[in-house]
Amino acid sequence: METVEDIGTAVQHIYLIYNDGPWRAPKVQVNIQWPHQVANDKPQGKWLLYLTDIPTVDATNGGDCVVEPPKSINPLGLKKTSVLNELVQMDRYTQRAHNKSLTFAAEKSERISFA
Repeated sequence: METVEDIGTAVQHIYLIYNDGPWRAPKVQVNIQWPHQVANDKPQGKWLLYLTDIPTVDATNGGDCVVEPPKSINPLGLKKTSVLNELVQMDRYTQRAHNKSLTFAAEKSERISFA
């Protein structure tokens, strides 16, 4: 293997975190774990997901992404071609334009007692 494309089809994950309130969430932490390889008869396993770059965080007040261990980013040192750089950007329709939380209210108030 010489290029990232030799591993297989590119997979792009996008995680959107929303706070529908009513309180602020000044510190949010997201932990994502997945198996990188499955065992086979070779010293290096078969790749399931191969991290090509450090993930990015796009947040209003910034953010950091920590990859543990750091050597899990492109551990084989594969070259990246322009095809990988042209991954489709998230479409506008997948982003929430406004608060989508629901409120349910009864037309009349009823009191129910269970005896």
